[in-house]
Amino acid sequence: MRKLTIFIGSLLLAACNIHIGGDSFWPERNEWVESLSTLPITFYDSDFKVVKTELVTQRNFPANKVLSAAVGYSVVDDKTSRRIFYAKEVLQPNEDGGLMSVAAPILYKKSQQVDLLGEVEIDGARYALIPTGEKDIVALVNDHGDFYGRIGKIKDDRLVLLTSSFTPYPENFKMEPMTATKVVMTTPVKGYDIKYGGIKGDYISFIYYRYDAPSNDGLHDSGEFEVISYPKQKGLINIRGVKLRIINIRKDVLEYMILEK
Repeated sequence: MRKLTIFIGSLLLAACNIHIGGDSFWPERNEWVESLSTLPITFYDSDFKVVKTELVTQRNFPANKVLSAAVGYSVVDDKTSRRIFYAKEVLQPNEDGGLMSVAAPILYKKSQQVDLLGEVEIDGARYALIPTGEKDIVALVNDHGDFYGRIGKIKDDRLVLLTSSFTPYPENFKMEPMTATKVVMTTPVKGYDIKYGGIKGDYISFIYYRYDAPSNDGLHDSGEFEVISYPKQKGLINIRGVKLRIINIRKDVLEYMILEK
């Protein structure tokens, strides 16, 4: 790793412009030099795709126990959300390294997940295009994860190969295929949530959230709610089929018991 750091540092210093009297050695280091030929690109959709969904139910219904709820917090809830699993194919470096040239080096970290932008065909071989960190500049990787000796520039939806040659460093530096994943839990898609609304004059209030509205897909905040009030006194109440025994009413906290259905 120390050798790689020293080597890359040397190349970064060498990639800087050396000016004498306003002239620059190796002016191609200031800008990418394009060849005249271009290649058609088959672009990929690099977005995550849904691979699986499942329903997850959260039920907070501890019956026949003395409970408390502050204003704005749930008294009881029974709701179901959707867990969505996403995946996409990406590439990942086998180690820290990069592509070295008399032009600016292109560096990658082993921890990076690199998107596949598209592909081109060169001499009958398929090469995937991956970002380099420079706008519209891409590296080319074959089906074995090995780099093509030149990089390219996406221009007018075609690939222009740049004239500078690039060499992987370390020598066995390459890209390996892997699957990137993510999991998203949606907002509830069905069920209810009853929250304590506090004291309003001579009444205590509850906010009844109902999540099974026809428009609710769980991806956006949706559903319906209503405010329900009862006289500020101890005793039994019934909130849309949920039976509660009010035990104590303090300024900001309600003590209660959920009765078995």
